[in-house]
Amino acid sequence: MLLVLGFGLGVGQPMTMSWLAESAPAGLRGRAMSLRLAGNRTGQILIPGAAGLVAAGAGAAGVLLITALGLGWAGVAARRLPVDS
Repeated sequence: MLLVLGFGLGVGQPMTMSWLAESAPAGLRGRAMSLRLAGNRTGQILIPGAAGLVAAGAGAAGVLLITALGLGWAGVAARRLPVDS
């Protein structure tokens, strides 16, 4: 079970990197990759801290609500991405 879960979770990072390399213009691929990495690192720092602050004030239900709102926002933002025909 752990092997399957690890593979499933680990395949996302290389897939998004290859998607980004394909979708970025040829002269801006390095910039796109660095912005993605900076966004990931910022999220790894800010999101756990924010979740801790929410949990301190609203408990576990507050963290779950914030998580649901974040997933909803990501879904709305993903719908705005251009679709290749």
